[in-house]
Amino acid sequence: MFWFEDDEDASGLQAVENAVRHYYSKYDHVPTLVELPPEWEQNANAIEEQLDGLRVLVSKMIPPRTVAVAHEE
Repeated sequence: MFWFEDDEDASGLQAVENAVRHYYSKYDHVPTLVELPPEWEQNANAIEEQLDGLRVLVSKMIPPRTVAVAHEE
């Protein structure tokens, strides 16, 4: 699922939290993987540490202010 963060002032962490919340409400389970755009690369390690169990990757293929959210088996 792709989440576009429309709040221009949101941090990478806030965007991921919003995306995870929406993913859970839609699919009724917690995602295990998020991909971030390069603009939030500096936040990737902190996000991964704060959101235990969530693998965080950075990809040039993800557009700005967008988070890709998925569940890996």
